Amino acid sequence: MTNWDDLVTTALLGTDRKPLPDGASEDQPTRVVLAEAARHRAAVRAGARLAACPEPDPPPPATREPAPAAAQKLIGDHLAVRDWEAINQWLTAAVEQKRILAPEHWCAAAHLAARTPNVDRAVLAVALGERGVWFVGRNPEWARLAAVLRARLSEESG
Repeated sequence: MTNWDDLVTTALLGTDRKPLPDGASEDQPTRVVLAEAARHRAAVRAGARLAACPEPDPPPPATREPAPAAAQKLIGDHLAVRDWEAINQWLTAAVEQKRILAPEHWCAAAHLAARTPNVDRAVLAVALGERGVWFVGRNPEWARLAAVLRARLSEESG
């Protein structure tokens, strides 16, 4: 296909009424038209500017230190195998020691907590801290979880 107008005409009229250009495969004319349309669309989008969006709210400051490295490895292992009881025990112990879950575990913890009620959300909220809860709120898939975590965090601090 040579240009967009030819492509649209062929698509509207059908490949049986408007022949493909020379050199195009006759055995799969529909695929030729669709492939050309995809190529054209990709080229148009590649040269387009993205829409501007507002800057996100800045994250709150970190107020507590993460648990030690050995403890972080342990929670990573628990998150990987989805050991709910061990995860909740670890989170509770971290909260009691005024420590937080390290940022490298925020995604795994939020992913699991958003999909199962087995993770204690009240303890998770405190173990994430304000900054971790802010992070969870950035992902639209975790919006409901983030709302619950924010409410639990405000209950704990209020």
